Amino acid sequence: MNPQTFSRLIPAVTLAMILAMLALHHWNVVANRTVYASVVLLLTPIGGLALGGTVYPPLFYSIGRYGRELPSYLKVLGGLCAAGGLAAGFYLLFVVYAF
Repeated sequence: MNPQTFSRLIPAVTLAMILAMLALHHWNVVANRTVYASVVLLLTPIGGLALGGTVYPPLFYSIGRYGRELPSYLKVLGGLCAAGGLAAGFYLLFVVYAF
């Protein structure tokens, strides 16, 4: 079986899209004074995982079907990146937006 190569392109594009959507959400919060907690709490774990995948690409792919053959410590680190993103989402909600 050939070893799989992982690219930084997809995690970087995902991170850019997540940051753009969070920026649009922030603009909506400032303009309309409405916070969509579900948007923040769904986007930030994906952003944390994409940030980890931009630094080390197998982290992004470890959670999903392409990461079946990866070691379990990479799956744990991928989960920690997503958990860190979720923590950043809670920070946004409770500190920045004072939800």
